[in-house]
Amino acid sequence: MFIVSKDREIVVNVDNVTNVFMQNGNRIIARTVDSEEVLLGLYVRGGAKDVFEDMLKKVFPPDTLIFKNCMLDDESLHNLKDKVDLNAILVSDSTAVAEVKMYECGVYYMPEE
Repeated sequence: MFIVSKDREIVVNVDNVTNVFMQNGNRIIARTVDSEEVLLGLYVRGGAKDVFEDMLKKVFPPDTLIFKNCMLDDESLHNLKDKVDLNAILVSDSTAVAEVKMYECGVYYMPEE
C-alpha cells in the first residue's frame, strides 16, 4: 500500500512507516522506519480529522473476502474457518460460496481541499 501526499509530490510506502499521526489538528504526517517525518497533507481550513479517519479506514482496512457461486467441500470449509471469521461472511448455505477474492487497497491519495 502506498500513500500519495496531498501535493502529489511524495509517495510513501506504508511498509516503511512506523506511524501516521495528526499534528496541531491540521497536519497529517507519516514517520518512516528511519525516523524521517513526511508531511502527507496540510489542511488549513480544517478537515484534517476527517481526512485522517478516512485514510485510516482505507490504508488499514480489514481483510475482505468475497465468495460467489461456489461450493466448498467440508475440508476446505474447515480450513477456511481456521483462517477467517466466517461470521463476517454472508453466504446463503453453509457450504455455498464461490469465486474467492481478496481485496486490498493499493494506493491512498491524500485529498486536496
